[in-house]
Amino acid sequence: MEFQVEPIPVGEILVEERFRTNLGDINGLKESIASRGLLQPIIIGDDRRLIAGERRHKAWSELVAEGRIEDGIPAHVMGSLTREDRLVIELIENSDRKGFDWSEEVQLRRAIHQSFAAEHPEHEWSMRDTATKLGQAHSNISTDINIADACDAFPELMAYATKGQANEAYKRLLRRAEAVVAMKKMPDDEQAKLKQMMEGKYQLPTTPDEDDTSLKSAAPEFCYKICPWEEMLDELPKKSIGFVEMDPPYAMDFENTYGQSSNQKVDFKDWSSDEFTGGMNSLLKKLKPHLIDDSWLLIWTAFEWVPFLTKMLNKHKYTTQRPGIWLKPGGTTNAMNTNLMSNYEVFMLARHGNAKFNSPGVKAGFQVSGVSGKHKAHPTEKPVLVYDELIPRMAKAKTIGFSPFAGSGNALISMAKAGMIPVGCDLRSDYVANFIQQYNRAFSKTTLDDAK
Repeated sequence: MEFQVEPIPVGEILVEERFRTNLGDINGLKESIASRGLLQPIIIGDDRRLIAGERRHKAWSELVAEGRIEDGIPAHVMGSLTREDRLVIELIENSDRKGFDWSEEVQLRRAIHQSFAAEHPEHEWSMRDTATKLGQAHSNISTDINIADACDAFPELMAYATKGQANEAYKRLLRRAEAVVAMKKMPDDEQAKLKQMMEGKYQLPTTPDEDDTSLKSAAPEFCYKICPWEEMLDELPKKSIGFVEMDPPYAMDFENTYGQSSNQKVDFKDWSSDEFTGGMNSLLKKLKPHLIDDSWLLIWTAFEWVPFLTKMLNKHKYTTQRPGIWLKPGGTTNAMNTNLMSNYEVFMLARHGNAKFNSPGVKAGFQVSGVSGKHKAHPTEKPVLVYDELIPRMAKAKTIGFSPFAGSGNALISMAKAGMIPVGCDLRSDYVANFIQQYNRAFSKTTLDDAK
C-alpha cells in the first residue's frame, strides 16, 4: 500500500461509526499536541474517511476550535482500500502495539521529571511543574514518581499485576516500617516480648487472681503468637477461655469476590470448601475443653455457610440463633454494571452452656464504617468499633479472649478494653508489628508516634 503524509483540514475528514467507542480522557493528548505537535499522523483513505487515529483527530479538532493551533492535521493518505483493508488497519493500529508495563511507565515519567529538572536549574523544578508540562494531574505524577522510587528500594513490588496493587503494598510496607521504628522506642522488655512473638516463642500470660491489678495498667497483658491455632490452643489451660472470636478464611473465593484488581488479594490465603468444613469441625470440637461454663463464640461467615455452621455447632452441643448483620455505609463489587454491591458482613453467635448477654437487648444488626483499603493492615480487617459493638456484651472479665485467626488483631484490642486477657494467633508474622503499634495506641495517652 502506498501513502503520503499531508496536512488535512479536520472538517474534511469523515469519521464514521467505529468499533472503538470509549476514547478516554484526551486532555493529556491535547496538551502534548499543543506543545510538541502531532508525533504520529492519523491514517485516512483517499476518500478522506478516517481509518485510524480517532483520539488524535478529536484532540486536534478541539484545539483548532479553541484557537490554540492552526487547522491541518498531519495524515497518512492511503490509496484505494477495500472495507477489509480498513478494518485490518484499524485492528492493527489499536491492538497490535504493546503498551508499557506499569513499572516501565512510572520509571519513564520519573525520567521525564528528572530531565525537566536538569533543564531548569534556575529554580527548584517540582512535580507540579512536570504535571503542568505534561498536561496531567499533579497527584498522578507524584504517585508515579513515588512508586518508581519505591520499586528501586523494594524490587519485589514490580511483581504486582497493577500499579494500584504495588502502591497499596508499598503503603503497607511503610506502615509496618513505622511500626518497627516505634517498636524500637519501646522498653527493652517490650521489644523482647515482640521478638519472641514473631518467633513463636512467647509464653502465655497466666489467668490473674481476683486481687491481681495487672489489667488496670495502661496496656494490658496480651499474646499474639505466630503459629497454627492448634498449637496455640494446646498451650491454653482447660476451662480458661471466656470468649472466642473467629474470622476464618471461609472459602469465600476472595479473588472473584473482590476482583482481579484487588490490592489485597495477593496477601490472603483462602481456604477451599473442604478445608473450611474440616477445619471448622476440628476447631469447634477442640475448643470445648478449654471453654469456661457459660461462654460465647462470635463467628464471621457468609450466608451460604450459615446452614453448615448451624449444623456443626449443634453437633458439638453449642446453642445457635439467627445470624447477625454488620451493615457498612459503603459497598464493593468487581462488576458494577451487573452485580449488587456488597455492603454487609454476616456473623453468628453461639453459646456454650447457659451464657447470657452482660446487658440485655442486643440487636441482630448495626451500622459501622469499615476500614478503607488504603488503611488496611489485613485484607479482611474489621475496625475495633465493630468489635466494640459486640464483645463488651459477652466478655467475661479476667478470662482469656481467644482469636484463632487474629489477622489485624483488632478483636484482641476490643477484648482487652472489655477486661479480658487477649490471646491470638495467625500464620503471618508481618501483621504483628502493625498490631502492637495499634494496641499501644489504644491504651496509651501518648502514642508511640508521638514519642518519636
